[in-house]
Amino acid sequence: VHAASRMSFWRKAPLIALAQLARVPVVVHIHGGNFVEFYTRECTSMQRWWIRNLTGRSNRVLALSEFWREQFSAFCEPRRITVAPNFVIAPPVETGIERNLSQMLFLGQLSAAKGVRELLQALSLLRREFPALRLVCAGTGDLGQARRWAAEYGVADAAELVGWVGPQQKWQLLRTSGLFVLPSHAEAM
Repeated sequence: VHAASRMSFWRKAPLIALAQLARVPVVVHIHGGNFVEFYTRECTSMQRWWIRNLTGRSNRVLALSEFWREQFSAFCEPRRITVAPNFVIAPPVETGIERNLSQMLFLGQLSAAKGVRELLQALSLLRREFPALRLVCAGTGDLGQARRWAAEYGVADAAELVGWVGPQQKWQLLRTSGLFVLPSHAEAM
């Protein structure tokens, strides 16, 4: 069962409970970067009990790193937690492709939680010293809000907000950009 925090977890909680009642082995993969905050700050004592109960009776709880294994120990027995790192398949190294060293690339959700606002603000500060600097932001999210932030920081001319891109275009952007940036406030990796 893949779960993040809030409704992602509560939608799946009944399925976890039913599987456990039926003695079906359950592996819970928690991949939300805000899960510990959700558990400690947003849940009532009864909700925290449910989380401890569901994870404690699961066969395994998958964490994406040793850091998250330690964090999940707040609500789950460490012996039940297994680290299964996320991985990224990098494009093959190719000769003859020239990188644009003035181009930064962001791939992800275009939102405040993923640091897009701060990234656009940083671009405005960096352009004072590096006027050729450009930023390409590709991903889902609120393009209108991202465009408003770009205008607010005076970088609308230097920030290309392309929205979602397919695998081929993503690889092309990774191959040709000079720098990849991920200023996220919370990642599960």
